[in-house]
Amino acid sequence: MFNSSLSTTFAGITTLMLGMALSACSSQQVQTADASSVVSNGQSTVETASANSAIDTTNDTTDADTANSQPKAVAGQFTEDELNALLIAEFAGQREDFNLARQKYMEVAASAGSGTIAMRAMQIAQYTGDTNAALKAAQLWTQAEPDNEQAHWHLAQLYLAKQDFTNALTHLNRIHELTGNDHYELLATAAANSSEDSRYELQSLLMERSQQDPDNPSLWTALAILNQSLGLDGIAEQQFDQALSIDPQQISAAVFKARMLAESNRTAEALDWINHTLEQHPGHKGLQVMRARLLLNMGPKFSDHAYRAFAELHQQYPEDQTLLLSLGLLEFDTQRIDAARNHLRLLLDGNSHRNQALFYLGRLEEQTGNPQQALEYFVQITKGREFIPAQLNAANIIIQTNGLDSGIIYLKKLRKLNAARADELMALEANLLLDYRQYDGALERFNLLLDKAPDNASLLFSRALVWEKLQNLEQMEADLRRVIELEPENSEALNALGYTLVDRLDRAEEALPMLQKAASLNPESAPIIDSLGWAYFKLGDYESAAVLLGRAHQLLLDDEIAAHYGEALWMLGKTGAANQVWLQGYKENPSSQILDDTLKRHGLKKDQL
Repeated sequence: MFNSSLSTTFAGITTLMLGMALSACSSQQVQTADASSVVSNGQSTVETASANSAIDTTNDTTDADTANSQPKAVAGQFTEDELNALLIAEFAGQREDFNLARQKYMEVAASAGSGTIAMRAMQIAQYTGDTNAALKAAQLWTQAEPDNEQAHWHLAQLYLAKQDFTNALTHLNRIHELTGNDHYELLATAAANSSEDSRYELQSLLMERSQQDPDNPSLWTALAILNQSLGLDGIAEQQFDQALSIDPQQISAAVFKARMLAESNRTAEALDWINHTLEQHPGHKGLQVMRARLLLNMGPKFSDHAYRAFAELHQQYPEDQTLLLSLGLLEFDTQRIDAARNHLRLLLDGNSHRNQALFYLGRLEEQTGNPQQALEYFVQITKGREFIPAQLNAANIIIQTNGLDSGIIYLKKLRKLNAARADELMALEANLLLDYRQYDGALERFNLLLDKAPDNASLLFSRALVWEKLQNLEQMEADLRRVIELEPENSEALNALGYTLVDRLDRAEEALPMLQKAASLNPESAPIIDSLGWAYFKLGDYESAAVLLGRAHQLLLDDEIAAHYGEALWMLGKTGAANQVWLQGYKENPSSQILDDTLKRHGLKKDQL
């Protein structure tokens, strides 16, 4: 169907064309009575223009040479050729041939110097996604109307989209000259994620501009935004303060400074600054939201403060669905069950965040012992990023109620209904089968998926886990080595392979470098530190092993880590300490097989500790 906004403007252009046509073709004998009679017969504006064009052609008594010698119409009027091109553009638009429409408008914009027609060509180019044509049309518009703020604004935006910040700045400067309005913060924000060279180039241009206009707070704010993106927070803070010293009401500088303090983990300073700024701008929604999020990020001690902040924001802006979601999720996290349920249900009545609301309502009902109600929420999620997690939860509920086969059948049916996400759903099946120790079924599905995507690191890693359960360590090693080839910084794969080499294949010396790398990539991971400590243990370096295994034990109370740490202490002669560590391990897992095996190696029994 023809786009309504384009259709309306095409009709308006046609009316404009009719009036200009009568002026542009005034050298020819056109009977206005004939045109009037056409309109009175109920024909459209396009038909009226076409009729006049036909009358002009019929009554044209000049020869070709005389016609070619006619003077060109001035800007704002059209020659006969231009009028015909505009009519072609009109009909092309009605047929939804937007490329032809744009082309004809561009021709007339260039030849007639018409800003109106150039603007129209730009709009059509933007609608069809042709940014290069839109840029060219906007350039024609500014050439035709050099004092038109809107023309420069559109051209600046198009340059920003192409990350041509130098030309964008030129037109933003022109807007400032014409109106005194500034948009330099927009320029800096758009450039903040560009290449470092582009940012330094723009920084130089803005510094030059600030020397010409040193009392412009927008320029100093833009420079600060750019310098922050370059990691120059100290300079950025000075420039934000410079902007605010020029104009204490420069709210954009205040907001960006608050954001910089928050992103720099200067949370207390950020909160103080926001509170100070809100005293001057008490109704500023963005700062209020930032304050609420800061309180939320400050941990459990501030959760009540965060809750009150979000609750107040919801009262002020009850139609804001994003704030409502934040409030509902905070209530979910802090176990305000009834309030969370009520607020998340409100989101179901709108179009925003519906899937997130359904997902967390499902989780809430799971937690409160209502699996069937949870299932009803999960199955309503049919797309989006919550789709796969929701179906995993749904399948688990079905499995718990009716058994594994029912859960797998459910996922198979979903695959048939969701061809675009069938592979994701099959991966879900495979991982569920792995969790439920159905290793052959899991392997079959991972093989099918890897036939289609042989270099999918996630699938390779999962299949490696299946190979390990099937005692096929050779295939496990091959898959993990391929993962590491694809993702050299994958600490989980490095750890999985390294630990297998140490614990199962007696290749600790070979494993040591990869486990050291894994630990450097993820220094707070207890399982990785445990693997590295176990490698040192296997190499006979019990002192180093005990230090690392003790740290892992502090980070995570786990029976396997306790078994390793206790053994290192035992080998150092610290038998009493070893016994205490092993006892603690049994508290975590009273039926721990690895602890039983460890004690057996040393001729001990659990009741002897």
